[in-house]
Amino acid sequence: MSIRRLLRWPAMCDVVVVLSLAILTACGADSPEHLMASAKEYVAKREYSAAIIQLKNALRSEPNNGAARLLIAEAYLGSRDPVSAEKELRRALELNQPHEKTLPMLARALLEQGKHDEALAAFKGRRDETLKFLRGLKPEQWQRGGIHATRGKMTVKDFVELMAWHDDNHLDQLKRALDGKA
Repeated sequence: MSIRRLLRWPAMCDVVVVLSLAILTACGADSPEHLMASAKEYVAKREYSAAIIQLKNALRSEPNNGAARLLIAEAYLGSRDPVSAEKELRRALELNQPHEKTLPMLARALLEQGKHDEALAAFKGRRDETLKFLRGLKPEQWQRGGIHATRGKMTVKDFVELMAWHDDNHLDQLKRALDGKA
């Protein structure tokens, strides 16, 4: 082997290593995790079209990614496409995404389509889950507590009383709005 060839060998190895790293980096940029992270940033900036593109690409490789389905539904709602949002939210529910995140968005998607009865059914379903949970509490659990964001320390009993007041308050507001007194 000639001296010239030996001298070029390390340089050729460097080129191969750099190209290999570039290829691996590019492949990592298209991973579902990277696409999801990018989509979250787009949603935070309200760049819904860009988020939808990223999420569609993520879902191509992971069609059963419930978190991606939930996030794309949020992007569809932001871009005023409640039909697509509803489809993705129903799929997210099938993929066991948390009801506390999925059902409120589903109700919104349904309302935006004028599907009032279905939206109320989704609301009722969530309310029924809450009541079932509360009915299952033992007497001593009603005295356990937590921290409310604005009211400070509250027991479970306090939270339930606040929820009941909240419902009454909103019902009164709705009635006043319908009477033109809001």
